[in-house]
Amino acid sequence: MLRRHATVLAFLTAMGAATPPAGSAAETVTGQVIDLACYMLDTRNTVPTHTGRGYACAQACAKEGFQVGLLTSNGRVFEIIGGLAANKNAKLIAHMGEVVTIAGDVGKRDGFATIAANDLTGTATRGR
Repeated sequence: MLRRHATVLAFLTAMGAATPPAGSAAETVTGQVIDLACYMLDTRNTVPTHTGRGYACAQACAKEGFQVGLLTSNGRVFEIIGGLAANKNAKLIAHMGEVVTIAGDVGKRDGFATIAANDLTGTATRGR
């Protein structure tokens, strides 16, 4: 499991390090906070417990510094960057699987949608 995550993490890190977000625009986006590595392996992995990986997989991956994303109700996925993702996702770990609203700069980096922000709101509900 860890080796597969490491491969996905290396890919996402290389993707993110290549270029800064282009054409950023301020936007407010609501969606579920997800572990991007596990989501890319199986799109059913949107809650803290992942298929075949046990309880709290999402928090464990986020604590390791794996990329965290925001999955909207229409299926759009954003990588969360900026202050929210700083210090190995310290501000995001407690919100894995929750539906939140993030106001920030939306852009693209290497063809992948990003949202850069320092804070989030609306953590009252868990996703699917």
